[in-house]
Amino acid sequence: MDPDFKSQLQDLLDQAGGGTLGAECLTDEQILLKVNGLLDHLPPPEQDHIGGHLAHCSRCQELVHLMHRSHSEYSAWKSQFLQVVPSTATRRSSLLNRVWEPFSDSCTHLWKSFGKPAWAAGAAALLVTVLLVPYWTMWRARRGEIQSVAVLPFRNASGDADSQYLAESLAHSVRVSLGRIENLTVAGWGGVSRYSTAELLNPDRIARDLHVRAVVTGELQRRGDGMAIQASLWDSVSGRNLWTRHFSVSDPVGAKQNLMREISAGLRLQLNSDELEQITKAPTNNPDAYRLYLRARQYLNRRDLDNGINYFQQAIRQDPNFAVAYAGLADCYGLRGWYELELPTEAYNKARNAAQKALELDPGLAEAHTALGMVYSDYDREWEKAENEYREAIRRNPSYPTAHEWYGLQLLALGRTVEGLKEVRRAEELDPLSPLISAVVGEAFYLSRDYDQALAQYAKALALDRTSVAAKRGLSLVYAEKGQYNKALELLDEILSGSPDDLRALSAQGYTLARAGNREKAEQVLQKMTAARPLRGYYGVAVVSAALGKGPEALNWLDRALQEHSGPLMYLRVTPVFDSLRGEQRFQDLVGRLKLPAPPAPTSNITGARP
Repeated sequence: MDPDFKSQLQDLLDQAGGGTLGAECLTDEQILLKVNGLLDHLPPPEQDHIGGHLAHCSRCQELVHLMHRSHSEYSAWKSQFLQVVPSTATRRSSLLNRVWEPFSDSCTHLWKSFGKPAWAAGAAALLVTVLLVPYWTMWRARRGEIQSVAVLPFRNASGDADSQYLAESLAHSVRVSLGRIENLTVAGWGGVSRYSTAELLNPDRIARDLHVRAVVTGELQRRGDGMAIQASLWDSVSGRNLWTRHFSVSDPVGAKQNLMREISAGLRLQLNSDELEQITKAPTNNPDAYRLYLRARQYLNRRDLDNGINYFQQAIRQDPNFAVAYAGLADCYGLRGWYELELPTEAYNKARNAAQKALELDPGLAEAHTALGMVYSDYDREWEKAENEYREAIRRNPSYPTAHEWYGLQLLALGRTVEGLKEVRRAEELDPLSPLISAVVGEAFYLSRDYDQALAQYAKALALDRTSVAAKRGLSLVYAEKGQYNKALELLDEILSGSPDDLRALSAQGYTLARAGNREKAEQVLQKMTAARPLRGYYGVAVVSAALGKGPEALNWLDRALQEHSGPLMYLRVTPVFDSLRGEQRFQDLVGRLKLPAPPAPTSNITGARP
């Protein structure tokens, strides 16, 4: 150890009020690393002062060279550092990994190519980067707005089922309100909902998984007619809990308002009075209506559409001016039309009425604009109107994954491949752990004939949720195109064993059997589909008919699907399942009746499937 080196650094720290190196016997390397840790507590001017001196210190340059000679030596220095500054070990280790290791190869290259004189200059620049820039960035980050957050499902401390839906749905409601804030990225429901109770205790890992900086955790306990809430805000940059709040309220409306005020303050959001009012205002003043809405939203997220409709309707009966309840009801009806669980004409018109009522009550509601966009695209084929609604929804709530997802699907269907992929990938960025959205991206790759990418994406979706029907169905079609029919049929058998009347799965099964040359079984699937009463799924019947080489029959079914405003017909121009019919004039006439705008050139045959 060089006594003068330690003394010089201590003098610098004394001038800046930056702490003491202590009396313990430390190597020069340990001294430098301890200064590295002490700098964290200094404001930028003092950091700049010390960093400038260190950058011109020949001993510091030599130490940096030594510490980058090999990864093993770097690991040793890091271990020493963890012993010297244990109170900040976790976050400093992470910082060193991010900042120092990427320089090791380039430093070695400089040393070999230019020798010591060039290295000395490089070391000085490197030292300034290592010792000043990260701390300046961290100092600024800690004092500025936090621009990405995940709100995790609140833990149900009461243990009863009634409190469970309330805990999950309250967090979801907070998440949606935060999503309305410009320049704040909010992780989607699909990602945060998959964590177990034990995993919720590791917010740092969750922040990394979801690509966010802050994580909100909470706990709810029912107390008579009221509830007690505990919420915490974790900052992954500093590696510490920024705050924990406790409060008691009489109803979920008051709980959400309290949470929004505390969270927006904790995130250091620079909101004006109108913006603050927008995110903290109660969607309804009726606590019973809000409880029913939260339960309905839970069912919608799980695609239990019948129960969703039931509870949204109950919420609306409690409060006829409940805008977000109408928007949720519109989603349920629209999805029933998409899945052809009822006649599209009936389902989509109910969705339209509910979405328009929601916008009448709240013209800025992103969820309602998104629902209306779905009606315009899937049912009306009013593509420009649909695009306007989706874009308005995204403007109102940039963190709403569904708006990006459904808008992307429309763009893909219209042949605007680059734009469409950008939107569905943005949805995936907002909700990276959602198997539904992940499957949509896989579908896009499949229908662009990029089967290897599609396989990888569907594997990702199934890794997130092994039971994902959308991923299994999409993957089966990829296998069919690659001639791996047995793998395709195994996946479809898994779906149909649990849902024997799933129209999409039956259609994929008949298509795959026909492609594999098993006409007898494909005909049996076709017969089952056409024998259903009431008869729905004209589009799927057309898919199987076309695969069996029954062109005229397939075109007849497509004509009926067009008359019924079947949702999947929006992809008619680009989907590969009808490639055998594209040379038919009658098929081109059907495409023309969809009023599709001319595709950009060059086009990619790409589409998607609404999960």
